[in-house]
Formats: sequence, structure tokens, C-alpha cells
Amino acid sequence: MANNSKKGSVKQEGGSNRIQQLEDETKKLKDEVKNFLSLVTIQTQQLARQEKMLNEMQVVHTRRANSGITMCFLILLMIVFLLIGAVYMGLPDFLREDQPLYLNVKATPVNLPFITAGMKVRFTMGDLNTCVKRLFSGDTLDLSLS
Repeated sequence: MANNSKKGSVKQEGGSNRIQQLEDETKKLKDEVKNFLSLVTIQTQQLARQEKMLNEMQVVHTRRANSGITMCFLILLMIVFLLIGAVYMGLPDFLREDQPLYLNVKATPVNLPFITAGMKVRFTMGDLNTCVKRLFSGDTLDLSLS
């Protein structure tokens, strides 16, 4: 019987060792879970701060974009009113079709490529209007110097 009591006490000591090991492992796992949860909490807080900053930056960017669009719209509106006023009051002299325009250019003849001379080209506002209309209609420009 003495042998049986020794085996039981050895089993109890081995069992208590095993229990102690399991308790230690459980404690370590709990500590690791606490550390992991604290990391998750910190990262969640950082994400919340970053999202808040991103939203604030988006609001600032939207305000800047809207202010630029508003400014462009106001300038466009002023130009339209100025054009309407100019048409209502009458076209200025330089917009009449028979108004001559002069352009100083440098020209080189094809037959004499070593000679370059200044020339004054004369055309009218009507010629310019015709060229612009034909340009937007897809026709080629035929200019003749006279």
C-alpha cells in the first residue's frame, strides 16, 4: 500500500505541475490578448484621427475648388455683360468690316532665299471675319496679298 500512496502523490505533484503550467500559459495568453487588444484599440483611434483629418482636408479642398469655380463664373458673367453693353451701345470703329488693319512681317522671296525684307500687310476686319468663319467651318484658308 505504501507504493500506491507514493504513486498517487507523484501523480498529484505531476498533475499540479501540469496545472501550474496551464495556468502560466493561460496567463501568458491573456497578457498577449490584452496587448493585442490594446494595439487594436490604438490603431482604431489612429484610423479615426486620420479619417477626421482626411474629411477636414476634403472640405478645405472642396471649398477652394468651389471658390475658383465661382470666381470664373463671375468673370465670365462680367465679360458677357460687357459684350452685351458694347453691342447695345454700338460696335467700336475697329470692329467694322471696312476697318483696315496693318501687320508688319518679315518676308523672304522663294527665288531669293538670302534676302529678307520687312513688309506691311494690309487687310480689313471683314477679311479676318471671313477667314475665321471659314476656319471653323472646315474650309481651307485662301489668302491673297494685294
